[in-house]
Amino acid sequence: MQLNPSEISELIKSKIEKLDLKTEARNEGTIISLTDGIVRIHGLEDVMSYEMLEFPGNTFGLALNLERDSVGAVVLGEYTHLAEGDSVAPVGLVVVHQAAGGPSALRLLPIPDPPARERAQPYPVLLNLPPAGFFAALTDQYLYAALQSALYESLLQESQTRLAHMEQAIRKLQDDLDALGRRRNRLRQEEITEEIEVILLNAAAPTSTTRASRAPAPGS
Repeated sequence: MQLNPSEISELIKSKIEKLDLKTEARNEGTIISLTDGIVRIHGLEDVMSYEMLEFPGNTFGLALNLERDSVGAVVLGEYTHLAEGDSVAPVGLVVVHQAAGGPSALRLLPIPDPPARERAQPYPVLLNLPPAGFFAALTDQYLYAALQSALYESLLQESQTRLAHMEQAIRKLQDDLDALGRRRNRLRQEEITEEIEVILLNAAAPTSTTRASRAPAPGS
């Protein structure tokens, strides 16, 4: 079938009219209002509650109120450099826990890409689950394992901190006991010195009395 130019033009117009050109800002947003560190963001349709957000200037915040047309968030830290129209991007689900070097941030979502395999599997992996169901189950297991790891690491660091404080307290008690022992010895030494002085004085007193009684009376 051969179409004339007018039919082609009408066909193109009909295709353009049916084309859905609605843009969806699912992973990016724009600040539409900012008041005292509380921002309203347009977009971010896939953001989750309490998900970390990244603002310009290496500034972060938390998504709180999830509404149909906007997201309410609070800025963590300085916010005076932010302005309406600035772009916002989700960081993902982050858990801050205690690590060996201090507080550490563990990023749980989105799930990081697995490392590249050093060698290919000789046979393809057979799955009995649909890919979507397998990924959902794997995500649950991953989040559980990651949270357990962060929890155990935090408990380990807390136990080590408690142990260090107890050892410091024991050393302090031992130092106090040593100081009290030295003070007791010093006081006991002073008591022994006083007792020796009293004994010497008492021993010298009878000798003086005896000499006085043996001395001849005057005129005899």
